[in-house]
Parts: sequence; C-alpha cells; structure tokens
Amino acid sequence: MTDRQARFCREYVKDRDATAAYIRAGYRPERALHGGRRLMAVPAVAVRIDELTNEEMGDVADAREVLRYLTRCMRGQGALTGEDAAEPPLTKEQMRAAEILARRYGLLADKGGAVEAVPVIVIDFSGRAQHTEGGQFAGPEPGTRKGNDK
Repeated sequence: MTDRQARFCREYVKDRDATAAYIRAGYRPERALHGGRRLMAVPAVAVRIDELTNEEMGDVADAREVLRYLTRCMRGQGALTGEDAAEPPLTKEQMRAAEILARRYGLLADKGGAVEAVPVIVIDFSGRAQHTEGGQFAGPEPGTRKGNDK
C-alpha cells in the first residue's frame, strides 16, 4: 500500500466520505468522484479501512447493546442518566427509552405526524373491491353503480 493510500484510509475513517478523503489524501480533486470509489475497491485499502474502523469502534456500543440498554431503562432497571440512578418507575428517561424503542419498531408516527400509508379495500354494494389511496375513495361512490346518475 502506498503512503497516499494509507492517508486515504485514515481520512476516509474520519467521515466515511470517499470523495473528500481522496482529496485530503493528496489526490487530484478533478478525479475525486471516481478515484475514491476505485480506491475503495483495492483489497489492501478495504482491509486497512476495516482495521481502522474496528479500532475506532472498539469501545462504541453496537445496535444490540443499545436496544438492550433502552429496554432495561424502559423497565426501570437503569436510567439513561446512569445505571446507578435510583428513579421512580415512570421517569422521563424511561418514557424516552420507550419512545425510542417504539419508533425503532415502527409503532409510532414520525415527528411530522405522518404514519405509513396502509392500503384500504372497500367493498361497494355490487360486491366489487375498490381500493383507496391516501384515504380517498378511488372507485364509484359507495351505493352507486357505474352509469347511474344521482
């Protein structure tokens, strides 16, 4: 591995941006868009990036550990402010942990209040299935038939 490739690896781990890392490593900016991707495909570079990432992430919690911690907190077995904190059963931290878990599992709407659209099927009097989109009826009005004027 060349010195510039090693520099690219160190720079890439900082922000996970191959184009910016390519430029910061001393390569020509006009080739950065494709050059960064090309370097990522070099086996020695990919291995070195993995090594640096593992070194950096060695002390960082993984997803399972975070979910386990949030679950313990929600159940009152530990608060987000610290494991030794003695809090009443329904603390702000427990409610926050429950909210984070609920969002993770898609049980709550996002902050904008948007909920994932769920298709609805309405059966009109003729027995034909009519689909709705966004809560709007997409077929003839219920109780009427095509060609009937009211």
